[in-house]
Amino acid sequence: MGPNKINPRVLKELADVTAGPFSIIYRRSWESGGVSTDWKLASVIPIYKKGMREDPGNYRPISLTSVPGKNMEEIILGAIERRLKNNAIISHSQHAFTKAKSCLTNLISFYDKVTRLVGDGKHKAKVEAMTLDLASLQSVQHFAEAFKSKNVPLHILICNAAVFGAPWCLTEDDLESTFQVNHLGHFYLVQLLEDVLRRSSPARVVIVSSESHRFTEIKDSSGKLDFSLLSPSKKDYWAMLAYNRSKLCNILFSNELNRRLSPHGVTSNSVHPGNMIYSSIHRNWWVYTLLFTLARPFTKSMQQGAATTVYCATAAELEGLGGMYFNNCCRCLPSQEAQGDATAAALWELSERLIQERIGRQSK
Repeated sequence: MGPNKINPRVLKELADVTAGPFSIIYRRSWESGGVSTDWKLASVIPIYKKGMREDPGNYRPISLTSVPGKNMEEIILGAIERRLKNNAIISHSQHAFTKAKSCLTNLISFYDKVTRLVGDGKHKAKVEAMTLDLASLQSVQHFAEAFKSKNVPLHILICNAAVFGAPWCLTEDDLESTFQVNHLGHFYLVQLLEDVLRRSSPARVVIVSSESHRFTEIKDSSGKLDFSLLSPSKKDYWAMLAYNRSKLCNILFSNELNRRLSPHGVTSNSVHPGNMIYSSIHRNWWVYTLLFTLARPFTKSMQQGAATTVYCATAAELEGLGGMYFNNCCRCLPSQEAQGDATAAALWELSERLIQERIGRQSK
């Protein structure tokens, strides 16, 4: 976010239109003596290397455009807030954004609300990092126990971690790593934290999937869930297919989770963040790194990619609504395979069985 919680892209789009009028206003005000003493002081910034505020050597000059720029930010923010108060952006009856309104414009409201909440509680706000290895069911178990010991509510749980293009390998739990990290680890985590989520109602779970879920299936020729497709042997492994299948699992898991927990005040939705967003996810093969680098100018930034996740986690109009799939902050239909209730239930049962077998072995 930019100064005063304004999205930088909004400022950039309006800069050419507003720079001229503001520069004229500022110049004429300065020449006529209309600029107040405080405004004139605003054209310098304290260094605080020596002396007192009154010491002229304790300041350094900055651009005089900071004054009209600051006012421009205030005007834009005020206009946006007025539209929000008048419900001109989103109505509570809608499950997505209003027609002809940009995703960026609507998201300003969420950015603004979140940053204000953090600002209002800045003396109490606390960010704490905790270790979690999704490739280890034991690590997931230890994380859940550590989190529960803090006795704090859990209103939003975002399952965002994933591996992509990884070479074939088995985890310590004897499962193919992409399947365990992208699906089963998250499944187990949510299971272990289910009681906390229910006590924290209303609560939301957001599962980060991908549009690549459309290019695969996880059932055999008889229409039954095929474990050998989910956790394949080395000779049957293809990294891209493994990733696609895990993303299909994400949506099926989210839908079944919502079916089971929504009566208890816990909803779940899945999202697609964007295609080929440049992050460390491509690190496993130099070819992927090259492709992601070439595509970078034409794809979303990581901040833009997070927008749909933030929307599903915080939007007031989604309160109590789940079992949906979102792309670009709008609800859309996933593949037919991802909409199968029977497949979702079968995946849930398989995931539970895989975990019980492995946790049972560890406890012996």
